[in-house]
Amino acid sequence: MLIYIIIKYPLSLLFFLALIAMIFVNYGGGGYVQFEHSPWHGITFADVVLPLFVWILGASLVFSLKNAFDRGVSKRTLLMKVAMRTLKLFVC
Repeated sequence: MLIYIIIKYPLSLLFFLALIAMIFVNYGGGGYVQFEHSPWHGITFADVVLPLFVWILGASLVFSLKNAFDRGVSKRTLLMKVAMRTLKLFVC
């Protein structure tokens, strides 16, 4: 079953792993040095988690927009959805 999930949903699995890593790093990382943020010089695992998460969001946006265009949703409708979500983020 796990192999099926890895093959069928690689982006979703990567998203899930990045989310788990973000939670783990945010709550101290179990005291391991690799999971602490680097003060200035160097890079650790904790410094890679957020960029990975943002990359996954950008990659999934491409698939989402393609799916919407294939269903015949107009650009204006998509723009209104994006504007409303952005407004809700800033208001709430």
